[in-house]
Amino acid sequence: MRTVVSGNVRLAVFEEGPEDAPVVVLVHGYPDTHEVWDDVAAALSDRFRVVRYDVRGAG
Repeated sequence: MRTVVSGNVRLAVFEEGPEDAPVVVLVHGYPDTHEVWDDVAAALSDRFRVVRYDVRGAG
C-alpha cells in the first residue's frame, strides 16, 4: 500500500501485477473499500497492473 496526498486529502492505493502490464483501475462504491475487489484483483494481476484505492471517506 502507498498513500497519495493532494492538499488535505490522503488516499490509500493498492497496486498488484507487473509494472509494465496494461493498467486496470478498480473503483469501489459507497460504503465499500478496496477489499470489495480482492478476488477480481487476484484474478487479473497475472496479466494486468491492477490499481485499487479507497475513495475519499472510506478505508
